[in-house]
Amino acid sequence: MPDQRLMNLFQFDEGELNANRQGRLSDRQKERLQIKESGAKIGSFFLGGVFMLSSLAGVGLGVYAMTVDHGLVFRIIMVSVFGCFWTLIWGAAGVITLSRAFTKMEVKVGKAEGPVNIVKVVRREYNSSTETYTDRSVHELLVGGRSFEVRSILPEVMKQGDVYAVYFAEFNLKEKRKEVLSAEWLAPASAATAAQSATHDDIEVVEFIKKGDVLGAIRAHRQLHGTNYEDARAAVLDIQARH
Repeated sequence: MPDQRLMNLFQFDEGELNANRQGRLSDRQKERLQIKESGAKIGSFFLGGVFMLSSLAGVGLGVYAMTVDHGLVFRIIMVSVFGCFWTLIWGAAGVITLSRAFTKMEVKVGKAEGPVNIVKVVRREYNSSTETYTDRSVHELLVGGRSFEVRSILPEVMKQGDVYAVYFAEFNLKEKRKEVLSAEWLAPASAATAAQSATHDDIEVVEFIKKGDVLGAIRAHRQLHGTNYEDARAAVLDIQARH
């Protein structure tokens, strides 16, 4: 019987857990992910339109500079800055953002299994409009070499070191984070489990960890497995906790 607290936290039921075990999404999960994707597409379409208008404004300023008599230097500067660079930068941003709005989202169900590690990390995000950085604290669930952003109450539901199977939605869009669909408890934490996991750790990664070179370990893991930075970091932190 699935843990009711896990079911409430990640919003799944027993039928959806069974579907995820078979590598399938339930109808309700498909609908929920589609609603989120529709909202993201609307946002991309609006933002892309703003970028394209900014690009056209650059063209307009460049044309205006050619029609006024403020000297050759003024014309060269205005045409170079607004007619060329401004137009190209905002035009490229608009094309990239609009392409996101028309890209079809594909989802597959992935599985991460192993002892869980829940950590609190600080992420720094850049706001281009105010040109400032903002730090925010988030909780991450690290399991089976995967990393998921989770709610802060998860440590009250999942016990550190216990073995869980976590089923997640993995998207074809790089900017979309993996999303936990369901999870189930498999076994309590034990030294035997940690020792068994350690025997499967990559020697190259372990060597970097022993030297205290976490970034080197992350790079090695990415080269060996072709993982992205977040998953490689999760795997390295998991290995580091066991060595």
